[in-house]
Amino acid sequence: MTLRYKVTASARRCVFVTGSHARFGLAVGTHLTRPGRLTGGKANAVLQFASLVRPFEPSIMDMMQRFIALVMNCVRVNQLEHRTQDGCPVLLKRRRIGMRVVIWCANRFLALARSASRMFVHTSEWMNWELECARLLYPGSLAPKVSSRRCIVIPQVKGVSLRQMLERNEVDAKAFRLAARELRRVHQIPCGYYNAGWSHGDLHLDNILYDAGAERAVIVDFDTRHLSEASAADRHCDDLHVLLLELLASPGESWSEWAAAFIEEYRATAAVLRELNRRLFVPRGSARILFYARTYCSPMRQTEERLERLRGLIERVHSQIDLASGVRAGERFAQIA
Repeated sequence: MTLRYKVTASARRCVFVTGSHARFGLAVGTHLTRPGRLTGGKANAVLQFASLVRPFEPSIMDMMQRFIALVMNCVRVNQLEHRTQDGCPVLLKRRRIGMRVVIWCANRFLALARSASRMFVHTSEWMNWELECARLLYPGSLAPKVSSRRCIVIPQVKGVSLRQMLERNEVDAKAFRLAARELRRVHQIPCGYYNAGWSHGDLHLDNILYDAGAERAVIVDFDTRHLSEASAADRHCDDLHVLLLELLASPGESWSEWAAAFIEEYRATAAVLRELNRRLFVPRGSARILFYARTYCSPMRQTEERLERLRGLIERVHSQIDLASGVRAGERFAQIA
């Protein structure tokens, strides 16, 4: 028996390209530096080893990726503390000691995962961005202020996060419609850092507060931002993508109603919807770890079924936008004629 193989660029893994175990990878020593053949007993031994290991290889890798995602979701670079100052409730947001190395590693991972978001390695940059975003998005509200070199004081905003509402089973479609309306508003605010519309960079369900009494939503927590070279469509699509991935991981079947209300109210452009539809798949490599973190390691079968339903929903909204554009174009043509 003859088994051909090729060696990857690292020269530390050979990939067999013939037989029933095509594309099976096996770590090898550096003495294998170019394609070759294995014959006789060596070929038989490799195939026997492959038949034993290959059924377990994907599950082991999947378990490792899910474990890393769970660890990522447990890491908190900032510490939050509720207090009262001058009779007003405030939130002290303090950078934890020793987080610079953690954030540096996290940013390297985000680059490997092809994410356009980055965290702030330097505390001063994070504090300046947090203050700038609060003043830019909500100029009529009480502005945060610096308390120390690692801490800022944020006036407490009335409302409950969408995450807490989901956990209490108190959420409804109205909360997501108002959240989408607010996100659309802030995405249209010009931002000097991007020379285009503002974006959040880590818009998960904890970062949107809903005040049922005032019937409004507020976006908070600005300790992450997108790369400046990313286009507005990519950044806005990423905000939508992160939020929708967390939403489809929620228990029960009401998620589709909430997702529909959010997407329809946000009224994304055709370019953003196309890019969003393109991203709604289970990725590979490092990007899958980030995907697991955002979907809270939900069962894969459930996730894939919900992704397919979400793509169908987005295609329906996209068709409605195209139809409305065609109607408006027809009306303009009729007026000219």
